[in-house]
Amino acid sequence: MPRYNLWGHTDLDIEIPEDIFPDETFRNEKDILFDNPQHGYFESCHEGKKLHYRKNLPPKGTPLRAILVWQHGIHGQSGYGMRCSSDGRYCDMALRVRMMNAKGIAVYAHDQLGHGFSEGERFYIPNGDWRINRDDLIRFARVAADDHPEGTPLILAGDSYGGCLAFHAAHVFQTEQMEKAPKAFLGCALNCPAFEGDMPAWPVLSTLRYILAPMFPRWTPFFMPHPITAERCWKEAEPRENYTDQSKPDGLSKGGQPFCLGTALGLISVIESAQELFSTFDVPFHINHGSDDYGVPYRGSQQLLKQSKTPTSDKELNIVAGGYHALFSQLDADDTMRHEIEWMEKMIMKRLEKS
Repeated sequence: MPRYNLWGHTDLDIEIPEDIFPDETFRNEKDILFDNPQHGYFESCHEGKKLHYRKNLPPKGTPLRAILVWQHGIHGQSGYGMRCSSDGRYCDMALRVRMMNAKGIAVYAHDQLGHGFSEGERFYIPNGDWRINRDDLIRFARVAADDHPEGTPLILAGDSYGGCLAFHAAHVFQTEQMEKAPKAFLGCALNCPAFEGDMPAWPVLSTLRYILAPMFPRWTPFFMPHPITAERCWKEAEPRENYTDQSKPDGLSKGGQPFCLGTALGLISVIESAQELFSTFDVPFHINHGSDDYGVPYRGSQQLLKQSKTPTSDKELNIVAGGYHALFSQLDADDTMRHEIEWMEKMIMKRLEKS
């Protein structure tokens, strides 16, 4: 595999073949789409791999009010977004960075190990150990916090698997290693977090966990189910066609494709581990979840809302009527994002009142 030089960083070992690697024109077009972010790399806790990130700061003249550290879902990337040709609206991260920055919220988003422009084995959770991804998110939160004056409010956020990782990272900040938490950590904003999934029957799960995944972690068997069909993930036709177009050979993401066994085990384990922590969680949180999310049912979000120790005034669950898993590609994405921003502003104001 060739080595790449990107954004001032040299000798990057990114496992994307040269014939499909995104060229400079592609990267420049993406920078325009995502409102010209700054790019950087930090070191993963796994084998010192270099992980790519984007950061979008509020425009000059807009005071910085908070930092949002966002984590994408499995098989995704930080550069996940588009602009619809039909009506010119932005979707996903292209929408998020614009709406957040306009409110004075900086957005930091990194590519997980083996995703996007990051190093690491492609689309693989090493040995099914999701804690590697969680610890990288914790490390990245420190990178983002250290970019700004001490005491700048910081919120963890994420979609799907990334939302579950943000929950786990927040729990670490809460109970296990408070010295790792930014001093002004406010809570987490989760979107369709993977707290529940379509789990296989017990005999199948046991075979996966104790036999197949340990022996063949990188194997994607022919019988591996499709994670979420396109029709059940994207409600609108244009985003669905864009994100599932296999003719776009950039190698950065693998949306809608079956997982290898090691990654599948990691996803099952992260969900089970999250459910065990619901009753001890006391961090402020906000959740957006679609009522028609078939891949990640909203029952898990309801359980967290009910079981957590977080004060009622600090937690919200916004069930988006008719919403699918890909909430921020829908026609009402602006309203969904606005709901999340309003909760953030409430948390920011509460902190200011205490200081």
